[in-house]
Amino acid sequence: MEQARAEAAEEARDPCCPERHTRLPDHQRLATLRLLHTSIQEVVRELSALPVAQDTLRVRARRAQLEDKLLQLEDGVRIFTQPVVYVMTDD
Repeated sequence: MEQARAEAAEEARDPCCPERHTRLPDHQRLATLRLLHTSIQEVVRELSALPVAQDTLRVRARRAQLEDKLLQLEDGVRIFTQPVVYVMTDD
């Protein structure tokens, strides 16, 4: 019985899915994408609020930090705009 269930699950598995991964449902993928877009807007707002004329070490460090975060968020958007996203399972 257990073996039959395991075989049925293996047959139903997406053939493109990598080992130890599972497909992320579309509603979660889209929710994550919305969250990423919101975060990008916040980071851009913070970047635009930084003073331009006052280029202190602290401002430069904060700008670099925000730009790095923006790059990470854009990578996330690139990933989650794909039609299918696989995430690693905890098994």
